[in-house]
Amino acid sequence: MTWFELVSSAFSGGMAVKVLDYLYEEYKHRSEKKKSAKELVNYHVDPILLTNVLTCQEDK
Repeated sequence: MTWFELVSSAFSGGMAVKVLDYLYEEYKHRSEKKKSAKELVNYHVDPILLTNVLTCQEDK
């Protein structure tokens, strides 16, 4: 094994790790963003829906 092969394999291995790290961080960011959007909707819409359901039940 030559020095060139050793350096090139170390460089390509490092690049592969960085690409995988970037993809994982992007996945984690998107799933957290999706989760926070659901929490926001649930926080604001659930009380409105619950109020409507209770109002409709009182009308019966």
